[in-house]
Amino acid sequence: MVIGFNLVIERLFVQAKEQGFNLTVIVVDTCPSFSGRGLLKRLSAQGVPCIYTLIQGISALVSRTTKLFIGASYVLGNGGVVSQMGTSMTAYLAS
Repeated sequence: MVIGFNLVIERLFVQAKEQGFNLTVIVVDTCPSFSGRGLLKRLSAQGVPCIYTLIQGISALVSRTTKLFIGASYVLGNGGVVSQMGTSMTAYLAS
């Protein structure tokens, strides 16, 4: 499962397909940019099997997921990661 579009993650899936890995990518899209549509088209053109859903449909497909890939837009000084709308992660540093 991948949320939105990320060029590095796209290359990862294409290389995995070329190396013979049996995979189906679940592309989760978010508004307002709908960047996942671009990833869906690019992966499909490379022969990578895909399933497309909007973020609202993620609960119906999460049980079929073994890995989740989220591209980071940037990493904050405190270790927090900022990404697509609908994602959230906070790093907690041990004292």
